[in-house]
Amino acid sequence: MRLANKQKKIVAALHHLAVVGVVGLIVFGTYTAAAGPMGRFDRRAQALRARLATAASTDEVQITVVLREPKVRGSRAERRGRVWAKQNSTLARLKHSKFTLKNRYRWLSGFSGWADAETIAMLNADPNVLRVDVDRVAYMAASEGTALVGADAVQALGVTGSGVAIAMLDTGIDSDHPNLSSSLVAEACFCDDQPGPSGCCPDGSDAQTGPGSAEDDQGHGTGTAGVIVSSSGSHLGIAPGADIVALKILDANGTGLFSDIADALDWVIDNHETYGIKVVNLSLSDGGQYNNAAASPCSGSNTANAIADLKTLGISVYTASGNEGHDSGISFPACVPDAISVGGVYDASFPTVNWSTPSGTSLCTDTPAPVDSFVCHSNSGALLDLLAPDYLTSTTGMGGGTAHFGGTSIASPYAAGQAALLLEAVPTLTPDEIVSWLKFFAPQVTNPDNGLSFSRTRVDIAVQFLLAVCGNGTVEVGEDCDDGNTVSGDCCDSACFFETSGSSCDDVDMCTTTDTCDGAGMCVGSGALSCDDLNACTNDSCIPATGCDFAPNTAACDDSNACTSGDICSAGSCVPGAPIVCDDTNLCTNDSCIPATGCDFAPNTAACDDSDACTNGDICAAGSCVPGAPIVCDDTNLCTNDSCIPATGCDFAPNTAACDDSDACTNGDICAAGSCV
Repeated sequence: MRLANKQKKIVAALHHLAVVGVVGLIVFGTYTAAAGPMGRFDRRAQALRARLATAASTDEVQITVVLREPKVRGSRAERRGRVWAKQNSTLARLKHSKFTLKNRYRWLSGFSGWADAETIAMLNADPNVLRVDVDRVAYMAASEGTALVGADAVQALGVTGSGVAIAMLDTGIDSDHPNLSSSLVAEACFCDDQPGPSGCCPDGSDAQTGPGSAEDDQGHGTGTAGVIVSSSGSHLGIAPGADIVALKILDANGTGLFSDIADALDWVIDNHETYGIKVVNLSLSDGGQYNNAAASPCSGSNTANAIADLKTLGISVYTASGNEGHDSGISFPACVPDAISVGGVYDASFPTVNWSTPSGTSLCTDTPAPVDSFVCHSNSGALLDLLAPDYLTSTTGMGGGTAHFGGTSIASPYAAGQAALLLEAVPTLTPDEIVSWLKFFAPQVTNPDNGLSFSRTRVDIAVQFLLAVCGNGTVEVGEDCDDGNTVSGDCCDSACFFETSGSSCDDVDMCTTTDTCDGAGMCVGSGALSCDDLNACTNDSCIPATGCDFAPNTAACDDSNACTSGDICSAGSCVPGAPIVCDDTNLCTNDSCIPATGCDFAPNTAACDDSDACTNGDICAAGSCVPGAPIVCDDTNLCTNDSCIPATGCDFAPNTAACDDSDACTNGDICAAGSCV
């Protein structure tokens, strides 16, 4: 998961870098055309034609030859076979000519040597030959800039370039230097300046490999190596944990031939996997001024082809831009399109610095020379890639001591060492990605002589960005936020960048209905959640942590049953009260209770008593007692007055009427007390 998140961060950042790069091209301008290419049928480079014009026909000229190679795919072994066959075919034609082979490359389609004019003419006519050029002479392009580029901060993180090997093509290395010896893992020498087997390697030959084969006899290579790997506490290198592969290609005077440089680069191609070489440093130049990367020697030469092959293998090649003070171009091989050219800045402030050529001729003066300002001797132009500390650097010196250096020779290893730091942090970075990271957080420094601005390398923020762990809860370099997880949807996405404004999120408040990101890492909730369960027996509320809460109460309630009374809430439900009494004391109704409506008094037709004793056979009708027929109150007694009293019924009130007591022997009978007297 962490690797996936790291990849997201890198992809996001490099997308931004790509945009910056386009702007950079607009700002820095385009290439200015230099001298035109060689004639259509003349494979001899202009410099070679000029040399032949002044040489005797028998003079031998030191040349390099580039052979045509078809652009076909295939394995490294297949390519090696094609190169070997093409070399054999061409060299066979020179068998009887005046030609002395100097360098035959294993991976580069070409070779070098000494040839007279007649032999050069043969090569010019050979269809296998793409270019013939004079073998150029290379010169060494001769702090504390460690803090200026942020390398000290990176080392404090435990990143020292460990696991990365840097091939240093220079005057060699003081293999016994106590600050260098532990970093030296391999040595080789390709150093020749005359026909024959002799040369300027330590054993007197023109090619040597193994321990001692790159022993320094000048000091320049020892100094440039120290800039990167010196283990001294007072002059600690940029990447003291890196390994050094030292290749001697410059002699005791600090000069060499580009055919030997191509030979050394060919060796790097052949051995890069064995030693883990990921970076090459070339603190050298031919002193020229070139502003057309597509023209010779920047393109098409064996050296340029080797640098292109190295980049294809994922190996970065850093080169000094040169110290001639050119403002319209940089030197070779810095001008090679696949090389990374490095110019210089001051790593401290000086009131005045006067620069002169090796012969003592005044070159330029910086007054004042503030820290991080452009060094006037540094070659620059549209082809320049980077700036790095140039003057004044204290580094390793011959015999185990210390030396003080200045020049783009120092700037180049400063950049190469920073590349090693980045590669330890992320071993899969490509050469182009490394340059992008070195520029990403870098300040811009302007050359006042041509108005062009360049990125001065800065590695600390880039490494911190690449090492930042999204999801650890700490906002680190390159992160907008870090909420302790790698999950999107909380306004801090899986790569620890703010999610866009309006993105859906969760504000961890259960009482809001609509949560959106504000674009600055905050989740803002809006809309109140309605918490109403339509239950009178709960007190409804919302708790942010848990949402709606329905707390039971003991309020009076209605259980929706009309046949109960005094209902009360309990445990969130309405508990029925006591049953109601439905009795209207009316015998003419059937009393009951219907839950939906309550008491019901349904009329009946039962016999009833209308409370009138003067009726008989009363019956219920429409809920009332209807009187029956009147009763007959006749006791057949003439001595009573018969009537009916509703409250009591029949009434036989005695009277005093005349009567007949049915005794013929009496007369004048009269009623008394209800009897006939």
